[in-house]
Amino acid sequence: MVLAMTRPTLDSRGVYQFRRKVPKHLIAVVGKVDWKRSLSTRDPAVALRMARAVSEECAQVFALAQGIYDGSVRLDASDVQQLAARWFREELSQLEATGEYWRWLVEADDDSLDLRTGEPIGRHFSTFQSEVSVDSAADLSRHTSPFIAAMLEAHKLPPVAVGTSLHAQLAEAFWSHLCDLSTLCLARIEASGRYVPSPVIAPVAPLSFERAAVTKIEGRTLLAVWEAYKTDRIASKGAATATTLNDYRGIVQHFVELFGDITISSFTNELAQEYRLKLARTPVSKGEGIRGMTALEQIALADAQGLPRISPATTKKRLRAMSSILTFAKDMGWIQTNPIVDSGVSKRVARDITKAGVSRRRKDYSRDELKTILSSPVFVADWKPPVTDLGQALYWMPLLAAYTGARQNELAQLYVRDVRQTPEGLNYLSILNDDADDGHGRRVKTASSRRDVPLHADLFALGFGAYVESLSSSGQLFPKLVQDTLGKFGQSFGRHWGPYLVKVVGLESPAAPMHGFRHAFKTLCRGVGIPDDVHEAITGHSGGTVGRSYGSMPLARMAEELRKFPSLAHEAGLLPLP
Repeated sequence: MVLAMTRPTLDSRGVYQFRRKVPKHLIAVVGKVDWKRSLSTRDPAVALRMARAVSEECAQVFALAQGIYDGSVRLDASDVQQLAARWFREELSQLEATGEYWRWLVEADDDSLDLRTGEPIGRHFSTFQSEVSVDSAADLSRHTSPFIAAMLEAHKLPPVAVGTSLHAQLAEAFWSHLCDLSTLCLARIEASGRYVPSPVIAPVAPLSFERAAVTKIEGRTLLAVWEAYKTDRIASKGAATATTLNDYRGIVQHFVELFGDITISSFTNELAQEYRLKLARTPVSKGEGIRGMTALEQIALADAQGLPRISPATTKKRLRAMSSILTFAKDMGWIQTNPIVDSGVSKRVARDITKAGVSRRRKDYSRDELKTILSSPVFVADWKPPVTDLGQALYWMPLLAAYTGARQNELAQLYVRDVRQTPEGLNYLSILNDDADDGHGRRVKTASSRRDVPLHADLFALGFGAYVESLSSSGQLFPKLVQDTLGKFGQSFGRHWGPYLVKVVGLESPAAPMHGFRHAFKTLCRGVGIPDDVHEAITGHSGGTVGRSYGSMPLARMAEELRKFPSLAHEAGLLPLP
């Protein structure tokens, strides 16, 4: 049943509500003229968002009512115990409200003696089943049919004919619950106010035809929501979000391996906590055979062998990704709350990180580490990877990163034409800083990342100018680096640079292999007194004040300040001391 969106209206208290007229032919089935739900908010934006989900619920109620009206909704065998349990709960609720437990007992006469007092028992209450003879299916049907018929009518369901297999199942289930109810009533009367627990019956659950409606209401699975989220992000940010989406896709797939492709409405606060705990047990995905295992197999192996687990920071990153997807679902009105936020799991992980001091981990290379890196075999012995040919990327990209603070992919995607010189003789890199630079899948992280970056004289003393001259003027600055499926040029470089630092150089540093240069550049700039607004402009960071968002930083000013930057090449022995 397709219905137009109904806009929320205000009730007499000023609270928004959802209200829709019930189709005339369904009023007798639904039992009301208007179908209403309070949205419990006075905020019109929140009300509109919540109304989307309530509108779907209303549509499914009408669809179910239409099925009952048409006669297409039928009770099946799976509903027998649930219907009997509902009857039990309704009857018990009335008894507890009135205290009239005798209504489900039978008065009987007994001439035998009470073993405790020695007196005749006489007239007393007894359970229904102890006084009623049930010797056949016909007896069961006779005692239970009125209750079965009443429950079917209350649910707007067609009658079930006596003598059918389904009616026999209903009669047996209702008789069992009737006996339990009678036994409970006698126990509570004899308990004289002491607590007597209720028997265990089937837990509350929808009937089969109700489940079909609920499935339609709650039918968006996590993977379906993920696809909608991805489409929305691409529409908003285009190719610039490809890397993030690829990371998020892996996080969603990992969750599905842990818990299945759940409906988004079944993502509870409790599940959010369980997800956090399983993340904490997830091993780092390195080592023999781990990558080929399922998420649960990885956890089992890590538990058995004591493998290193992912860091709290990685756990926080994955929770943040899942939270972003759930926030989107909430904005769409598919769920009412974000369980990652509502449960507080992200905050607890953040507190754990702070307490452990993880968030204070050093991110920049120290001066000694820079010296170790720049005096390593790549720079002094023309070291090359044993298999992959990266050209001169392993030599020049770290040097450019150290002297400019540029990001790995910003450097990897450069063309020869991006190395430029002003009429005054200032050498610089143009990082997608004019419209002609767009295309071929190249991109930057933020708008402020589009910039001109002055080049330090040390780079040309090391031969950077000659290297540029040796290349085709229409080609890439690092022609051996190819674009990957996400549109990035630096992935193959990164796969070799990190292992090189560990296995060949023997470097032990908390800094990220290439990003450590970016942090070190900022640290060194501050150390020699280069103003914040200058080194922010060089590295493509947006300024911290509104005023800095006006105008641009002159290249000449940046080049002048960069002369203060320390000569890392001299310190590493790549250039002779002056």
